Amino acid sequence: MVVYVFALILRQVTVGYGVGTQYFSNVPQAVNNLLLYGIIPSQRDLVDATSTVGAWMWPVIVFFFFFVSITIMYMLVGVLVDVMRVTSQTEKPGDAPFESV
Repeated sequence: MVVYVFALILRQVTVGYGVGTQYFSNVPQAVNNLLLYGIIPSQRDLVDATSTVGAWMWPVIVFFFFFVSITIMYMLVGVLVDVMRVTSQTEKPGDAPFESV
């Protein structure tokens, strides 16, 4: 939703400028460029190449990259939460889960 709103804004603001004709000549192109250049720039070539197969492939490949990114982010957050839980348990005085011998 945010990308779409900014695509509309940039489409209207850049009318008559070189950047407008190059990147924001219409709303779908503006959305595509904002996603590929702004959010997943390292995957731009693969998304463009996959999109040549058919227009239906663009949402599939973009959904894949967003799904994978969010999954990895949640896994890293889970690891961070677990590390904080273990750290807080080991730093409690008298309640340490590990006893010294």
